[in-house]
Amino acid sequence: MYIKHIFLVLTLYLIYFLFSYNVFDGWYYSSIGSIAILTIGSYIWGTNFLNTLGLLNVRLLLFSFLIFFPATSFANFLGSYLAKTNTIEIISKTQLFKAYFHNFFYTFNEEVLLGAIPIYWLQKHLKLHPINATFLLAFYFATFHVIFYLSSDISLHEITFISIFTSGLVRNMMIIQQKSILGSWMIHFVWANFLWGNSHFLQESELTEIQAFEVYLGNYIFLILNTILFFIFFYIYQFKKHL
Repeated sequence: MYIKHIFLVLTLYLIYFLFSYNVFDGWYYSSIGSIAILTIGSYIWGTNFLNTLGLLNVRLLLFSFLIFFPATSFANFLGSYLAKTNTIEIISKTQLFKAYFHNFFYTFNEEVLLGAIPIYWLQKHLKLHPINATFLLAFYFATFHVIFYLSSDISLHEITFISIFTSGLVRNMMIIQQKSILGSWMIHFVWANFLWGNSHFLQESELTEIQAFEVYLGNYIFLILNTILFFIFFYIYQFKKHL
């Protein structure tokens, strides 16, 4: 039974890697990955899986929907400002629906496999305090990006690494505080739409993924914003604990 459980969890992560990052040539593949993840996750953990992800929280689902458009406006404003300060030209992709469709599901896959599952596993099996689990997972999240890009002989700047680390802190803190991935998923989806729903050009050359990371994540504005968000959700979490 234990071996079967490990095999199924590893299958979840294999599906995540294969069906989230265009390993196959198809804009809809990330949605296939999401369906497979929900199906296998529900088979492993039953209905508790959906409850743990907070997908059945109607109040939070409505709240996430209501702030989606203001959050989108803010992300576009911030992104456009950062692009202007770096003389970047932004052009919307012609197949915008396909880009948004892919972003919707690949960000969901990341929130589940890089957020909810490991954050709760660290608490349940390693007996880590939620805050300690938040920091440990965020550090792993940032380090994973460094290792991934180093494999292609590309190194991230220090501030980009710290910004990715603080992004992980915000996501993990939101999942713990809200007991749901809905809020962090919405923010992730909004920012992904700006990054990957547009093409970004510097002197007529389109930015690579790592160059876009450096421009839009590797700056003090993004770092300060992440830090503020983390402390907001940390304070709410601590406040609720003492109610």
